[in-house]
Amino acid sequence: KFLYRKSLKNVNKIVSISEYTAKRFNNIYGQDISTISLGVDLNNFKYYGISLARERAFVYLGFIKPRKGLIYALEAFKNIMSKDDSVLLYIIAGESNGKYADACFNYIKKNKMNKQVVFLGKLDKNEVIEIFNKSICNILPSVNEGAAFEGFGLIHLEANACGIPSIGSLDCGNESAIINGKTGFLCKQRDVSSIQKSMESILRDFDNKNFEVWQKESMLHAKQNDWKHYFNRMKTTVYEI
Repeated sequence: KFLYRKSLKNVNKIVSISEYTAKRFNNIYGQDISTISLGVDLNNFKYYGISLARERAFVYLGFIKPRKGLIYALEAFKNIMSKDDSVLLYIIAGESNGKYADACFNYIKKNKMNKQVVFLGKLDKNEVIEIFNKSICNILPSVNEGAAFEGFGLIHLEANACGIPSIGSLDCGNESAIINGKTGFLCKQRDVSSIQKSMESILRDFDNKNFEVWQKESMLHAKQNDWKHYFNRMKTTVYEI
């Protein structure tokens, strides 16, 4: 703490990855804070084109822990699959132990969702990109858990780079990663109804052949927020080069 205090008293500028993170920062010394969102690696995360057909599928990628909000995505998906037996939800997660993970898997089992909720476990980067290219939407409805919160949510931009919108949450760093209604949706935290409506909206557009707009806007947003743009903003905003 001593070193942090000494450092904070002497820095010229602090860079935050989102407006929400800047707001949550305890700026007791009144430093100049700039918000520069993280960039997406477009050399890896990209749309494969028509070579890989999309499925009526959503994808969750993240650790299975309370802050990532998987249980709320599952509750929303349960309501959707009760009326639709062909829609899928892929879960990509390397960490699947603990009480919260047990609660999520028990929810899937209790509600007989196993046929439409596909647990893929931990995948490598190329496999993740392939799933993004097969799906129609990423979903990561983060929630604030005490002092823990989603600082940004780079996964939303990575999904966008693969041509799919992403569903996240209000009142966290997702607000700097998602353009609501254009590159995905921002839902009130823990609001299952809002998450469900967002998923249904994207599913409806896909079924009605209106998905191309989501794809175009998502890829454009990712292109405007790659690492090249990030470092250019760092140069001009922070280092004034």
